[in-house]
Amino acid sequence: MVEKRNLLHELNIKVDRESYPDGRTDSLLRHYNEDIRTFHELINTKPEEAKIQSYLEEHPIILLHAMLDGFYPAASTRSALFAKVKFGGQYQADFAFCSLNSMGAWWTFVELERSDVPIYTKGGNSSKYLTHAIRQVMDWQAWLVDYPEYAKSELQKLFKDDTREYYYADYFRRSCNTIIVIGRRANLSPETNRRRIQLCSENPHLEIITFDRLFDDYDVDKEKDLDGAKDEMRNVGEIL
Repeated sequence: MVEKRNLLHELNIKVDRESYPDGRTDSLLRHYNEDIRTFHELINTKPEEAKIQSYLEEHPIILLHAMLDGFYPAASTRSALFAKVKFGGQYQADFAFCSLNSMGAWWTFVELERSDVPIYTKGGNSSKYLTHAIRQVMDWQAWLVDYPEYAKSELQKLFKDDTREYYYADYFRRSCNTIIVIGRRANLSPETNRRRIQLCSENPHLEIITFDRLFDDYDVDKEKDLDGAKDEMRNVGEIL
């Protein structure tokens, strides 16, 4: 596997201990503030998938926010994000997110679809776009089960040598998660949303989210009355 850029290392986060609440989180929120408006505008133009991929590669703060479900300093410093990660010679994830701690490396692989495609048909069946995406992530999951040692070896190669001493990259301890990002929330009816939830319940390592998840909690994170003493800041409202 060719060594890839850890997109999060390029955020150039500046820590100001005088700012709210810990310096790093304040800087992360400023980055998010700058990027999320233009991303929202981009999604509203119904862009091709390649444009979405390119934007998120250039502005990885958006995926970091989604993967962490908000920002908190400890987790953001030990996270890594890579684009276009291959599984052997057969498959490729649009993004691979890794959260590391003393229990090991926790991987999440992301499949992007377009934001303007239907998730379900008018008849309530999975659309061809969702069916295609599910087949993709199921293939990834099967490959990871079939070749665990090879997968572990290849994923370790994503990390540079100077990061391994504080990233616990040599550990690969649990099944990887997969996320499909597709469509918009407004196109889900209560019935099709129930089917989406049921599908993910039957596949515990699969999550199907809309593009709204990537930016709809922006205003909540900006609330001034958030308690900076808490180790996590997240939108506790609508997260589906």
